[in-house]
Amino acid sequence: MKSISATPLLLMTSLLLACFAGTLPGDNSARCTVVTVGENLERHVGSCIEVTGTVSNTKYPSLGNYWITAFELEDYRGKTVTVTGIVEKRTESTDGGFTQGREGEYYHLKVKSVSVEKSVDR
Repeated sequence: MKSISATPLLLMTSLLLACFAGTLPGDNSARCTVVTVGENLERHVGSCIEVTGTVSNTKYPSLGNYWITAFELEDYRGKTVTVTGIVEKRTESTDGGFTQGREGEYYHLKVKSVSVEKSVDR
């Protein structure tokens, strides 16, 4: 008689538990921190955040008062959106890399999800 390996059984059990828990292992979408305007983004580098703001109509799309770029928001310029994503700290330079006319560090949001806020008619 062949013995059954425990690995497939453990894997199947883990997947079933994840389904009932609502998220798969490694999915941090439920763990995004809501960040408000003016909050220091340094402590969120490498973490998932959720922000709501109006996408700037500039060469490099960013979220209004957060001063955080998000290139994936290009099609949302002028719209108010709620975005989740991972905060990255990048360095810009004037030697051919990404630049806004100055050198230094800036925050970038690697977007995971975008939802457009519905406008309210008055």
